[in-house]
Amino acid sequence: MARNPYFQLPHLALPWEVIENVIEQSRNESQVLYNVSTTCHQLRPRSLSLLVARVKLKSEGKVLAFCDFLRGKPYLQPLVRSLVVSPTDFAPVPLLSLLPGLGDIVLITHGYDDTRREERPTTCLNKSIPWYYKHGTRIETLHLYNLSFSTCCAFSRMLSAFTCVKDLTGMDLLIGTKEGSHPLQIQGSNQRLAERLALRVLTLDWDVEEAAVDLLLDLTRSTVERLLLTVQHSYKFVDPDAQLYSFSKAADWKQLQFLTLKLLFEPESMLAAIDFFDAFHPPHLQGVTCLLSSDLISVLYCINETEESELPFQELEQILLGFANPKISLAVDGPLHPRRQRFWTQELGQNFPTLLERNAFVVTSSSSSEFRKHSAIHENAIDCLLRGLRWP
Repeated sequence: MARNPYFQLPHLALPWEVIENVIEQSRNESQVLYNVSTTCHQLRPRSLSLLVARVKLKSEGKVLAFCDFLRGKPYLQPLVRSLVVSPTDFAPVPLLSLLPGLGDIVLITHGYDDTRREERPTTCLNKSIPWYYKHGTRIETLHLYNLSFSTCCAFSRMLSAFTCVKDLTGMDLLIGTKEGSHPLQIQGSNQRLAERLALRVLTLDWDVEEAAVDLLLDLTRSTVERLLLTVQHSYKFVDPDAQLYSFSKAADWKQLQFLTLKLLFEPESMLAAIDFFDAFHPPHLQGVTCLLSSDLISVLYCINETEESELPFQELEQILLGFANPKISLAVDGPLHPRRQRFWTQELGQNFPTLLERNAFVVTSSSSSEFRKHSAIHENAIDCLLRGLRWP
């Protein structure tokens, strides 16, 4: 038999599931997704769906340009699932009407760091609310980051535009002190809004002002099933004890099943958390997590420099053991190799022996993808450990 003159090497094909998984893992790599979409016809639909699934628009011009782009490529319109926009730049007309698959919106103010938060423009959606009513009913997840509102009424009106939201996250929310409406009018408006909202997940991260916290609690306490609270210490207008009291006095959280309390790894925050857990006992709570946040050096310094009698580790563990499925998670800043995370889990877990024995104490890091570049984090902590720290 004559040899085929067009001899070809064997086709080295990966299983289709592996290829799809590689694309899935590249969902945050826009250049990779673009290259795949333009070189492989079979993988184009999946890569395109991930490429446009989350769209960030940082100016009004980009919003309008994106509208024109979608009109020219209508097959992409249902693929957009999430938008990241500034409320001062975002024009919901006609963008919302072009996105039938939109379910997630991130409203964020760009360009103002912590030192300039008082200078941020106030968020006002009054003119846009009718369009949200008409086209935003599919939005179920809302993130509010770095936003300022003139009054509680303005914040409440913004929430009224998203009555179908099930999952709400707030971080760095500032509310002015001037209130133009009568208290009874405000109370009636909030009551009507509470009847329309059906929030299931509420996350209150760092630097949410107490007025915003109180409003969100009043509006959602009868429906929320998962709640994450943060003990605030960053700004002088926040009183941690008062903040936790505003939570703990809400004893009618009938739907609440999972509670996470986020705080810094420091004695003052832990004592406030102990008081909170002592007073807060919803009827259907199934799990409680205490999420401690710090860096390894600060954790070791706190243990070393604080009098042993002033470290409330035992009290915190005991109060948590009074709940179903208690956990403590220590989230350290910076990447840390998984093996080193396990090492520090065993070392620091000695301060919470019962939870450690139950595998209910764990050390995690913000990222483990670049641990080789940041091995000094672990090495410096080991150095501190070997310098004579007091250890259980």
